[in-house]
Amino acid sequence: MRRRKRNRKKAFMLVYIQFLISAASVWMVLVAFDSEGNMNPLGYAAGVLFWLGILGGVISYIIFFRRTFRKPNVLKFFSNKPAVIADIVFIISLAATIFLVCTNSANQIAAVMFVFLLVLSLYSHFLLNGKIFTAILIENKKGKGDSRK
Repeated sequence: MRRRKRNRKKAFMLVYIQFLISAASVWMVLVAFDSEGNMNPLGYAAGVLFWLGILGGVISYIIFFRRTFRKPNVLKFFSNKPAVIADIVFIISLAATIFLVCTNSANQIAAVMFVFLLVLSLYSHFLLNGKIFTAILIENKKGKGDSRK
C-alpha cells in the first residue's frame, strides 16, 4: 500500500514537471527572434518544448491515472489550500495578460512573466483541483494520523 502511494506521488510529480517545462518554454520567446525579426532556432525549440510538455503531461496523466478514476472530474475552483493559491494566481495573471495585450506600450518582460504565470497556474488549476491530488492529500492526512497513534 505504501509503495502505491509513493508511486502515485512520483507519477503526479512527473506530470507536473512536464507541464512546468511547457510553461517555462514561454520565457524562450524573449530571445526567439534576431535583430531582423526572423525566428532563430531557439524560437523553434521553444515551440517544440511547449507542445511536447503539454502532450507529455497529458499522456502521462492518462497513463498513470486512468485506472484510478474512470469518471471525468467536475470543474472545481478553490477545492484545497494549494488550489486556492493556483486559482488566485490564475485569475490575476489572466487579468494582467489581457490588460498587457491591450496596452501598446507594455513591457515585454512583464508580458512574458504574466503569460508564464497564466500557463503555469492553468496547469496547476487542473492538477491541484483534480481527484488525483485530492486522493494524495487524503493519503497524506491518513498517514500522519497513523504515525501519531
